[in-house]
Amino acid sequence: MDYLNSVNLVVLATSAYSSNPVESTSSQFIGQLEVLIGILKVKDAGHIFNVKNKISSQCLVGLMDVVVGHNTDSHLISKIFQLLDTCTTSIPVTSKFMSQVVGHVNEALISYVVQHASSTVLSNTLIQCFQLLEKLTYPKKLPDSVINLDKFTDFLLLQVDDVESECAGTCLGILSNIVSKSMTVQAQVKGNMETARVRSLMSYLKQSSVANKVSVLTIITHVCWGDDLTKKLYNLKNVTQTLKLLLSCITNVDHVLTQHRAADLFVELLKHRDISQQFAIYESDQNCSSRLIMLLRHNTLPAAATKVLKVLVAFCRISIIRRNMCNRILQNEEVWLILLKCTCQPTNDETNLSSISSVDLISELCEEVVDYSAEFSDPDWLTSLLSTIAQQLKIADSSELMSPIAALKGLKWIKILNCLCNDDYFKSAVASAFSISSLTNIIEHHLTHNLTNIFESNQLDSDEVGVDVILNSLQLALSLKDVIPDAETMLYTFLQDSRIVPFLAHALTSSGRWRIQTAIRLIQEALPLPDYPDVHLAEKIAQINERKMHKSSLDATSYLPPSKMLSDKSVSSLKQMDFHQNGDFHDKLNVTSCPRLISNGEEKDDIQSLISKVQTDGGAVSSDPKSASTVADVMEIYENKISSLITKGSHLQDLLEAKALALSQADRLINQHRRQQARSEADAVKLAEMLRDSEAKYETLLGNVRSVETDRLAMEQELQTVVEENCNLQNVADQYNKMQFAFQDKTHKIEVLERNLKTSRQEYDTLKELHEMIQKHNEKMKEQQSQSSTRIEEMEEERMRLLKRISELEISISDLTQLIEEQDKAAKTLMQEKAEQEVANKNLKLQVGKRDENIKELKIKVSSQEQRRQQMEHQVKDKNSEIKKLHHKIDSLGEKVETLSLQRIDDEQTLSDRDNEINKLKRKLEKQAQTLLMITELSNNIQSSQT
Repeated sequence: MDYLNSVNLVVLATSAYSSNPVESTSSQFIGQLEVLIGILKVKDAGHIFNVKNKISSQCLVGLMDVVVGHNTDSHLISKIFQLLDTCTTSIPVTSKFMSQVVGHVNEALISYVVQHASSTVLSNTLIQCFQLLEKLTYPKKLPDSVINLDKFTDFLLLQVDDVESECAGTCLGILSNIVSKSMTVQAQVKGNMETARVRSLMSYLKQSSVANKVSVLTIITHVCWGDDLTKKLYNLKNVTQTLKLLLSCITNVDHVLTQHRAADLFVELLKHRDISQQFAIYESDQNCSSRLIMLLRHNTLPAAATKVLKVLVAFCRISIIRRNMCNRILQNEEVWLILLKCTCQPTNDETNLSSISSVDLISELCEEVVDYSAEFSDPDWLTSLLSTIAQQLKIADSSELMSPIAALKGLKWIKILNCLCNDDYFKSAVASAFSISSLTNIIEHHLTHNLTNIFESNQLDSDEVGVDVILNSLQLALSLKDVIPDAETMLYTFLQDSRIVPFLAHALTSSGRWRIQTAIRLIQEALPLPDYPDVHLAEKIAQINERKMHKSSLDATSYLPPSKMLSDKSVSSLKQMDFHQNGDFHDKLNVTSCPRLISNGEEKDDIQSLISKVQTDGGAVSSDPKSASTVADVMEIYENKISSLITKGSHLQDLLEAKALALSQADRLINQHRRQQARSEADAVKLAEMLRDSEAKYETLLGNVRSVETDRLAMEQELQTVVEENCNLQNVADQYNKMQFAFQDKTHKIEVLERNLKTSRQEYDTLKELHEMIQKHNEKMKEQQSQSSTRIEEMEEERMRLLKRISELEISISDLTQLIEEQDKAAKTLMQEKAEQEVANKNLKLQVGKRDENIKELKIKVSSQEQRRQQMEHQVKDKNSEIKKLHHKIDSLGEKVETLSLQRIDDEQTLSDRDNEINKLKRKLEKQAQTLLMITELSNNIQSSQT
């Protein structure tokens, strides 16, 4: 394709310029970059720069090498930065391709900034570099191993100190990106946080730029939290205004990075208890959660929608706000439907995580609903939620389900269903609205596609998600088996399937408590089944444990010192030595095949026998240093083996002791069971005697009960009167509590109204000033209106003139049509004349050739034939001018014939087209006049040269 060829050409130009940085290769390099930039403006950069095209990553790496090199061509660097800017604008930084190259790009850009940090004036390329770094450093953390990171941070601090600098805002954004993710940079900035620097940072808060305010707040929050500065900044008076500012940034700011930084800072602030309490009061009055969800109704960018939803999930971490959010969202049908619509966003884009975040929010709400199920029994929201889940869990396209994002989304939906099944009411609703076939398809899909990738694949995240999907799906079937008959058959079918064994083994050997508990619960359910593969499960668990032990042993050997490692010579000598000639020595070393454990005395005997045999086999050990080194290596290897075998023997001894203890405990339990059985038989005899006694007592007590019954009726009447009085007192107490709560609400509302009154007074003053300004503006507008009315009258007169002109043009058009008919007739005659003129033209050309020869002869005879030559030259000039005039006439006639034929076909052509044709004819006439002037100039030049 053309765009891939252009990328290849850029790579070739990069290598050519790197090997020979001269002006020719630089101009060629810049030209190829401009071509690629032009292609990227027309075509989506994601089709060119992606994971599949390896040449694209090679292109960016080569460009970064040019940037890092000590290059003085600012125009070339500017073009490279322009190409990077178009790429970052079209391709999200969180995509797979950008996450592969963004580290190298950031390191190259930081090196470029450090190289040019000594210049006093900031160049345009440096400003472009800052703008790129602001985009690239936000989503990804800069590693601490980046070269010159400390120098780059110091340079950013110096730029931030200059408030009036052109790139101060951009440097603030870069610094806030780095500080929010790196503890090293936080420590460096805190060490350089002087009083003057704090004042310069606080001066940004007084500016009108919202982006600078958010960046400064991010830096101060992460660097100075717990200091006096943050305590003053986030005190009770300022924290509400700060939260309002951040919420307004999330909802109204057009700058994407500022919106994302504000959302991240808001989530970070809600982690602190004091701020979360203040925000809970503010949110209860302003209903921020519903307003944020209403933002998602419009066509919001996926990244912005994801940030808004993450902020809402952070709201749910506060218990008071979470309860209020449940009431407001679930009771407002419009808000609830918007949230469900967000969950239906496609998951084919790896950077679009808004649907995942919306499912997380619904999960938080469902957990709250299950805790207080009596308050949320309205079936409308539940019906819409269950229909959405059923629709989302249908496997319409297996390729879409294979994506990790789609699998993660399905896992979260199944977790929501499991959460709802903890309540009986919601469980019955799930059973009535949920189809078990979709769950069967999901399990079957993951059993088919994830089975071979659980342990050997490199994509560990997707495999872990697949295991969780299987466990949650089976847990859901286990919860619904009492309600849905098909769920029980499906559950037992899959539990007897041998493909489920690796998933259960992986869960049992994992570190997650929930996975282990769920796997044990499923195994308990499956143990009575006839075809349950318990032996296969045990073998799989043993394989996993063996693999983990092997991996841990490899990790342990990787940390051995160099003296413990074998050299190549010792390994080769070990292969050449024949230790199998002495069978007793081999049997002593093969400890694992021996059924008994090795004692310390036997260990010493084996070591001594090994030393003596090595000495007897290598007779010239002391004389040859190489053989001595190999023997030492062999000794060291077998000592390590023997020590490892001893540790294994000790482990086996411990295990045997544990088994013996378990058997003794089992015997003890059997004896206790027998004693309890004898005791229970004796207790049964005693209970029979007690039963007889109780029957006799029952008859005596029955008469007492009848007498007590009459007393009870009298007491019930008295109790009814007392209960009525108690109810009245309870109503009075409830009214008192309600009045007390109402009093507290009123006092709180009065405080809010006082604040609103102050703000309204300020707004009134500003509106008064605006009113005066508007009055002045109205007076100016009246003057402008009078001027515009006069202008309109003049325009009306001009319009009448134009109408007259149009009528005249229509008359001229009718005349032109008559001329066209006459020109058609003249064109026919001109065609005949054209043929005649062509014949004459050929004759004239022959004559011109003869004339040229005569001119050459006349040049020799200048003195005698001067008058005749001049006459002939005049004749030749006349003939040439006539020939060229004829040529131009023929060409003009041909063009006229073509235009006339087109005019005859296009009868409905407008007047503007006629004017264009007339202009074309004028240009052609001007060209003919220019050619005539050139001919006359040439003839004059010939005359002057001859003279």
